[in-house]
Amino acid sequence: MQELNTHRSRTKRALFLQVTEPGAYPPIINASHILAQMGWQVDVLSAPLANHCMRVQASARLRLHEISLRPDFRIRPIDYGRYLLATARLARGSLDLVYASDPAAALPGLLAARLSGARLVYHEHDSPTHPEHLNRLVRYGRQRIFNRADYIVFPNARRGEYVQAQSHFDPAKILTIWNTPRTQESVKNVALETGPLVVYYHGSINPERLPMRVAAVVARFGGAIKIRVAGYESPGARGYMKEFVRCAGYAEYLGEVEERSALFEMAKGAHVGLCFMPMQSSDINMQAMTGASNKVFDYMAAGMNVLVSALADWQSMFVEPGFARSCNPEHEEELSQALNWYLHHRADLAQIGAKNRQQIAQFWNYERCFAALTDRL
Repeated sequence: MQELNTHRSRTKRALFLQVTEPGAYPPIINASHILAQMGWQVDVLSAPLANHCMRVQASARLRLHEISLRPDFRIRPIDYGRYLLATARLARGSLDLVYASDPAAALPGLLAARLSGARLVYHEHDSPTHPEHLNRLVRYGRQRIFNRADYIVFPNARRGEYVQAQSHFDPAKILTIWNTPRTQESVKNVALETGPLVVYYHGSINPERLPMRVAAVVARFGGAIKIRVAGYESPGARGYMKEFVRCAGYAEYLGEVEERSALFEMAKGAHVGLCFMPMQSSDINMQAMTGASNKVFDYMAAGMNVLVSALADWQSMFVEPGFARSCNPEHEEELSQALNWYLHHRADLAQIGAKNRQQIAQFWNYERCFAALTDRL
């Protein structure tokens, strides 16, 4: 496997391709900004979605390019055609790296690499459990990019093994890069030892990630516990937060944000972050979420305590070292007992939060994790 050749005097250039909105994917935000901070010229091509305000933020070395707005989550043939044409335009001239990061971006990535001669990296955030259900053109491009890419990035080692067994590419190409925050995203969080216990959640909102039983449990405490939520309601969950706030009584919905940095600002003053996964699932992504879920790392970077699902891999990675506590989120009584523990151990929360921030600053940050690739650039 050939290493990425960067022995040139000119400014290196990278093209990031993701057909679904890259602003909703922290690893793409972090990877593109890190390369820009390293002196690369970075171009990010987006297919923005109407009524979805989170975007990759441009900078002096990071340029955001957008095709016309899509009206909904569907990628129509005309949208895909526009994306391919925009890819071809951006691939002109000198280009060192093409970074394609979802199955729909595989064909554009192959096109850009072919036109420019640049090296190719494929980053798969969520792996389809049944690839045969993908659009035939997308499925073809995904298999081709597995064979063509210099490196293939997964956020969880088990996912990489699963996909490699399906697609039979060279396993030496696999890089496991966790979805951690950048060091600069860590914020000093001063959560009070008096007053209500503030529980926080951010990310995509649906009944699986933020169950209605959480609202019911918060309501039980009669104001001693409050919950703060930031993020966007997933397709099929429109209006969910209105009912959640009504049920909880002591809840605040902050809505969707334009910049990822706002999520950390909103976390200030919160004591506990929620990061729940289903206790049973046939979806490989749900089965292998340690490292892939940015929420738990984000909460730690904000100096919070973390409550996770009582799954074996989560216990091993987060609970046993003392970074988090766990419960079965499908059992209301267990959830109530877990929150009650935090409520009655307020003096310990600052110490745990400081330990969590230190872990992010020293080890679990994207600069360190992404070095698995940047050391090869």
